[in-house]
Amino acid sequence: MLPHYLQYCQEFQEKLNDLETRLDLKAESSDLETLRSKVESIDNTITKIAEEISSTNNKVELAATEQSDKAKRCKNLIVKGVTEAENETAQQREEIVTSIFSHLGFAEAGVESITRLGQKAPNKTRSLKVILNSEETKWKIIGKATKIRSMRSPKFDCAKVFIAPDLTKLERDRDTKLRNELKSLRQSDPNGKFMIRKGKIIKVPVHQSSSPQHQPQSRTQNPISSHTPHLSQSVPVAPEPLAALN
Repeated sequence: MLPHYLQYCQEFQEKLNDLETRLDLKAESSDLETLRSKVESIDNTITKIAEEISSTNNKVELAATEQSDKAKRCKNLIVKGVTEAENETAQQREEIVTSIFSHLGFAEAGVESITRLGQKAPNKTRSLKVILNSEETKWKIIGKATKIRSMRSPKFDCAKVFIAPDLTKLERDRDTKLRNELKSLRQSDPNGKFMIRKGKIIKVPVHQSSSPQHQPQSRTQNPISSHTPHLSQSVPVAPEPLAALN
């Protein structure tokens, strides 16, 4: 009886040991899967961080390039719409630009160079790039640019001439997008008045005339003065200068 019992205990111990071994292996396998999952998660995180670093570096390089390009163009003006002579000389270009700047009140603008942009082609009027010796003068000229409309010249149509800063490619792309949006707004709302100011599209309010009882009385107590402009009349706004192409 005892030997049989001892044999039974031995067999039970062997089965118990085998079960413990299997449980240990299963636990190790589970730990291994957990570890593998963590490693994959870390790898994904590292890849994402590397992509973000690369993207940031690209943005930094783009910003640095943009700033450098802006610095090179800071004293430049682009004059669009000036008719180009068949065999235009540097002296002719200088005379044209001098006449425009003189009309705007800048006879001594400090012009360093004047060139046409792009390749000459039939039925194409190339823009003029004017390099000044002062960025301050550039902005003063742009501020007076609408006065060109009152100028008269036998060499070009002053109504088609625009003066603008020399924009970078990124600025030109933004400018083009903004003008396309402006065009769409004007088409969708023909009665609205829209314009571009400081890089944004704004709607110009159209003021309605006030009723007589709310209008201010003149010194002679006349209800409406003939010298008072109608409030419903909008002030004409000159168009924004078009962006120049390189």
